[in-house]
Amino acid sequence: MYLLPYDFSPVSLFATALNIKDITNGINGTPCKKLIFMDACHSGQSGNDLLEFAAIKDISVDDIVKEISNAEPGICIMTSSSGKEYSYEKKSWGHGAFTKAILEGCMQGKADYNQNSAIDLNELDLYVSERVKDLTGGKQHPFTPIKLFGSIPIFYLK
Repeated sequence: MYLLPYDFSPVSLFATALNIKDITNGINGTPCKKLIFMDACHSGQSGNDLLEFAAIKDISVDDIVKEISNAEPGICIMTSSSGKEYSYEKKSWGHGAFTKAILEGCMQGKADYNQNSAIDLNELDLYVSERVKDLTGGKQHPFTPIKLFGSIPIFYLK
């Protein structure tokens, strides 16, 4: 399985895509909890290249999340969208709605609901989920399938 970045080419798969095995091998054995943000979807490519590759192997973001999550306990993945949804972007943001919401939530402190100057995964997940739905008119739904971190702080505010 591969993650396909926006500049992916099926002609040079190994040079332009990320092998999930490389990611899981890189994090296996690290003695800590791991949080992965995946701002990706099946809409990362448009045109014939993606259609050609999709005809060869149809793998959803859900399959990739399962592959990484099963590699080792202690991994939590926040994805920008669920299933086969699009992940929306705007040029004025410089990235997608998911990344915008994470940055707002952490860097601007908007996810610090209990105002203790620390943002835990539950707070960030709640903020990102609601903000992305707002930014996309309800068309995109971030997904955090395993909530292992709960109230463990993942970001501290100054």
